[in-house]
Amino acid sequence: MRRGRRTRTRKGRWLWLLGAVAGATIVYLLFARSFGSGKIPVPGEAVQPPAAAPKEEIHPAEREELERVLREHDRAH
Repeated sequence: MRRGRRTRTRKGRWLWLLGAVAGATIVYLLFARSFGSGKIPVPGEAVQPPAAAPKEEIHPAEREELERVLREHDRAH
C-alpha cells in the first residue's frame, strides 16, 4: 500500500511544480506584453530609459498678458 501512495505523491508534486512553472510563465508573458514600456525586462531586449517630457513654451504675448494679470491681482489684494 505504501508504494501506491508514494507514486501518487510524486506525481502530484510533479504536476504541481509543472503547473506552477507554466502559470508563472503565462503571467510573466501577459505582463511583459501589456506593459511593453520596459517596466518588466524581457530577456534579450534592452531596457529603454523613459523619454523626457518636452518643455512647455509660452509665447511672449501670452507671457506679457500673464504678468499683467498677476500685477492686477497683486494690486487688488
